[in-house]
Amino acid sequence: MVTFLGMAHQALADNPPAAAEKGSASTSAVPPAPAAAPTSSATTGEAKPAAADAAKQAAEDEAAARAQDKRYQAMGYKPVKRDGVTVYCRKESVIGTRFTRMNCNTAETLERMADSAKQEANGAMRRSLNQVQSNN
Repeated sequence: MVTFLGMAHQALADNPPAAAEKGSASTSAVPPAPAAAPTSSATTGEAKPAAADAAKQAAEDEAAARAQDKRYQAMGYKPVKRDGVTVYCRKESVIGTRFTRMNCNTAETLERMADSAKQEANGAMRRSLNQVQSNN
C-alpha cells in the first residue's frame, strides 16, 4: 500500500481485495501464488498472429524511417544520434559573415517547419490573388 498526501492507494497489487481486508501496512510472509499460464491451443494460436502483426508493424516503421532519412538527406541534412534521439543536421551560412553554423532539428520540428512554410506560401498566394481580383 502506498500512502500519498494522506490517501492510501493500492499500487500494483496482485490481490487487491485481500490486501484491503488486512487494513495494515505489514506484508505477509507467504508470497502470492503466480498466475496460472493458459495452456489451451486457442491462446497460443492467437498469440502467433499478434506477434506477426507486431513484426509487420515494426517492418513498416523501419521502412518509414528509412524513407524519412532519405528525404531529409536529399534536403542536405545528415542523421545524427544525440542522447538516443535522431536529429537531422546541416551546415547553414550565417548572413553577413563567412561563418557557417550547424543547425540540428528533430524530424517533428522539421515537419512543423515545412507545414508552416507551406501555410505561409499558400497565404501569400491567396493574398496576391485577392489583390489582383479586387483591382479588376
